[in-house]
Formats: sequence, structure tokens, C-alpha cells
Amino acid sequence: MVPFMTGAANKETDVNPLSTALWFVEMYLSRQFELSAVAETCNISPEHLTRSFGQAFGMPLMTYARKRRLSEAALKLVHNEQSILSIALDVGYGSSEAFAHAFRSEFATNPHNLRTTGSLAGLNLTEPIKMNEQSLPDLEAPRLAKRPAFRVAGLKKRFTYDQRVGIPNLWEQFIPHLGEIDGQIGSATFGLCANFDDEAFDYYAAAEIDQASETGSELVTFEVPAQTYLVFTHKGHVSNIAASMSAAIGKGIPEAGKSQANGPSFELYGDRFNPITGIGEIELWLPVED
Repeated sequence: MVPFMTGAANKETDVNPLSTALWFVEMYLSRQFELSAVAETCNISPEHLTRSFGQAFGMPLMTYARKRRLSEAALKLVHNEQSILSIALDVGYGSSEAFAHAFRSEFATNPHNLRTTGSLAGLNLTEPIKMNEQSLPDLEAPRLAKRPAFRVAGLKKRFTYDQRVGIPNLWEQFIPHLGEIDGQIGSATFGLCANFDDEAFDYYAAAEIDQASETGSELVTFEVPAQTYLVFTHKGHVSNIAASMSAAIGKGIPEAGKSQANGPSFELYGDRFNPITGIGEIELWLPVED
């Protein structure tokens, strides 16, 4: 069996760990692999790869790999005459039973039915993400900033990476609290992301408060630790912030010679952002290793 090509074998793609991860998934669709193998190829930790990929593309890397593998299987079932077992083996499943179970979970139908109908209609196939073809914004060079610990109060909700479209609703619920929060410091607001795991993260729509303040029962507080950040600026409409985040994580941090660190990240909405139109400048504070 040919081993995975990891680490130094891919120095040409080291500058962009997300591109490397996408390449790895497509290269090894025919094999089951662990997150650690992809992370080694990207020269970052599995934790940072999971976080970065989820923030950039809206789903965990291993979920993307599974969806891509099963989407390729669906195409093979319709467009060629291989046996179902052969197709299962081609996309990394060790038996037709394991393949059928995964296929049903993904598409709510089984491989035999798809082969019989010969139609992909109604199947939500996952196309390969081609990062080099994405229209990512050209961000200005970031600044390096050290920020002491601070405290925020706001509303919190846990989101899976593909549920981020629900974040504006959390802001809609939080905005009426502004100006009424005990000990609020300034008018800036924070979209703070914390407690990342393989599937989800906590998001806070919040404002900074002083250390002695008490909040009402509806609001929660969060202590943001002292941290070093690379600060990027998103310009334009807030709905395009995911593209700026992808550019910052995939290109900006590596090109600055830094590695993403554990710890919360946040969007800072200041006086250069218009919350009524959603247009303006938003600072993206991403934690990095010193």
C-alpha cells in the first residue's frame, strides 16, 4: 500500500494549509484517512486545522471528506457499470454494507435504488472546493497586536459550522441591550468565537464591560485572556465576511510567518461599520503564536 505523502513532501503548498487540505482530500478519496494525516501534511495541528477549515468553509474537514467520497460514489453508480462493491472499495469503504449505511445517511436512499433509477435528481452532491478558483478578497497586510485580558457580556449560542447563517438573528436579539448593559465600555461590539471542537463553536454577540459589572439573567459574560493577534480588516458588506476570514486564515496568517493559536477569536465592530446598512470595516482579530 502506498503511504500518505505528508509533511515535507508538500512544501510547495505549505503557504496555504487550507489549499493543502483540499488537495489531500481529493488525492486520497479512495482511502479512509485520519484528521492527523491531513494535519501533518498541512504542517499544523489537528485542532487548528479543524478550526480553520470550519471557519473558512462552513463544515468540518472530515465531514467534507465524507461528503466528497459519497458524492463521487453517486456519480459512479449512475455513470459506469462497476459493481456496487467495487465502487465502495474505490471510495474507501471496506464492505458494501458499510458503504450502503453511509450512503443512506447522506442521501436518504441506497446505492441499489440509485443504480436502478439512474438519476441524480434530488441528490445534494458536494462538489470539490477549488480554493485557487475562489474569488477571495485581497486583504491589506495585517498588524500584530497584543491585547490584555478583557471581559464581555452578551448573548451566546453554540453553532455548528454550517449553521453560521443563524448568527445575524443572535445579533438582532442582542442589539436592544446596547446602552443598557451595566459597566459597558465604549460603543464597539464583539462577535466572539470560542470553545471550538470538531463540529461546533460558541458565538457571543457582546460588548466589553468592566471587571466589576454584574449582568442581568439574560446576558452571559466571558473572560477573554491576554493574547497576541493578527488583525485583518474586512471591507464591504458584512455578508461577505466569510470570504475575508478564508483569505485571512488560508493566506494572511501563513504569509505573515505566523501560526494560529488556541484561544478565542473575534470580529470587532467599531465606528467604521454601519450596523443599519451592514457596510463598512470590520476588524478580524485572530490569535497567533508569539
